[in-house]
Amino acid sequence: GLLRSEVVPCGCTKPPYGGLARWSATSKLVEKFYGPCLSVEIGDSLFPHMDERVGATRSYYIEKARLLCRWLKERNGVVALGEGELEFGLVELSGVVNETGLSLLSSNVRIAGLCFETHAVRTVNGQRVGFISLLDPALVERTSTIASANIADPVESLVAEQRELEGRVQLTVVICHVKSEALLERLIACSTGSAIFVGHLPASTTFAVLKPNVILATP
Repeated sequence: GLLRSEVVPCGCTKPPYGGLARWSATSKLVEKFYGPCLSVEIGDSLFPHMDERVGATRSYYIEKARLLCRWLKERNGVVALGEGELEFGLVELSGVVNETGLSLLSSNVRIAGLCFETHAVRTVNGQRVGFISLLDPALVERTSTIASANIADPVESLVAEQRELEGRVQLTVVICHVKSEALLERLIACSTGSAIFVGHLPASTTFAVLKPNVILATP
């Protein structure tokens, strides 16, 4: 789907972000051939990054985020927290999430007034799948709007959440947004997961650090 805060396709071609109808149609097509599937948003789904906001008012983005939250909640999928949501502002994020009842997944971010799932478990085709979501503190610009966010060490959080899921799931999926190759290497080394989705790929990354279970979900 790659919503990237867009309700309808944004018009870009590589790739065209957004489009609830497009995402829904793709999900139905996948289910037709492969059976029940689970929707997973790997972060930066509700609010755009600062450099992606063009000409629209904050109220426009907030209303769009409300619509996305309601739609994502209906799908009962997994929605990870990205730095895009934090950059926009904690007041706005808390407002739309608490109003719509959407559960965001974040294993290493704690914010007063917001309740995150530190891990998520979903059943897909009879298999219990666990999800862990990690955000690199280096990706978050410490503005006044997010000064109260407590971001724990991603590696320590990964180890703790894997311990919590041990024996409860058949598969574990790790979602991570990272800025440094060094952190990516540490996460890969510590992960016991079946798959790692990398939402951000450091520009300097050499593909030697990647393993067969590492899936690059970078646009």
